[in-house]
Amino acid sequence: MKLNRDEIRSIGLTVLYEPDDPNGAVVDVVLIHGLGGHPIRTWLHTTHLEPKSRESPKRSASLKALMKKGNTLKKKPNPDIAASFEEQPMTTESMLTPRLRLEMKEEPMTGSGKEIYWPLDLLPESCPNTRIIAWGFLTLAVNGKLLPAQDDVFANARGFLDELLILRGEARSHDRALILIAHSTGGLVVKEVLRLAESDELRAKDILPSLCAVILLGCPNRGTQEGSLGDAITDMASLGLRVSAADETLRGLSGPTRLELELGRQTFIRLWNDYNFVVKTFQEAVPILSLRRQDAQTSLVSSAPSRQLIC
Repeated sequence: MKLNRDEIRSIGLTVLYEPDDPNGAVVDVVLIHGLGGHPIRTWLHTTHLEPKSRESPKRSASLKALMKKGNTLKKKPNPDIAASFEEQPMTTESMLTPRLRLEMKEEPMTGSGKEIYWPLDLLPESCPNTRIIAWGFLTLAVNGKLLPAQDDVFANARGFLDELLILRGEARSHDRALILIAHSTGGLVVKEVLRLAESDELRAKDILPSLCAVILLGCPNRGTQEGSLGDAITDMASLGLRVSAADETLRGLSGPTRLELELGRQTFIRLWNDYNFVVKTFQEAVPILSLRRQDAQTSLVSSAPSRQLIC
């Protein structure tokens, strides 16, 4: 079963694809966007020009390899895993496998551009024994100002976990392998979900043992020499929502000063070590400009292109 793109919901979970025999799926792949993202737009690639030919970079593993059934879904124990968390992440450029490059390059292109929604257009063909799920949530802004009294990333994480438990329960797939793919501040949602899953052993006891991989695409995980983790999150959220980083409501929604932020970071490292799931982090290959704050003295990012908003 493969869904049409116009059937994808903006809010909540949508099953994009599953095998004709639902019991044939060996892993659930769930995509989580961040503040200002969308379950379609975040994962959509539009090609306007013929891509230049270049040599494909080598990489140690692929998403397809993560989805193989059996022990290959688990990595070997590593007592120093917390230390390795600080290693430099791979770039989005290195994430592209030769096969993906070839498929994208050979697609016919028009003057208006070719859209590739890879969770539907590429992933099912490469990994047919998966159930692919997209999750979405809305954060509303009017005239460049966020509306007050909206759910923050931590409240959205609770909603996501509840929906995921219901979906896996209805399909009787509580113990099916699970891969979480997060973009931008969606990484905060993932970390909070795992923290909540650990504390809710009665309802979510199967989530952590089933988790085989977490893939973080440009997700903030630590501070930089130019600012704290909270500052990085605020700046990244302002980019996604297209509002000023000085917006009064923004800090409440992104939670840069919330206790849950640090708890989620520490818990994630500990759970990574305890449950031995694979973690892959990627950074943007193309530098972007961050929105400058109205108060120059508190500005986190200079006007030069920066890669600082990375895990």
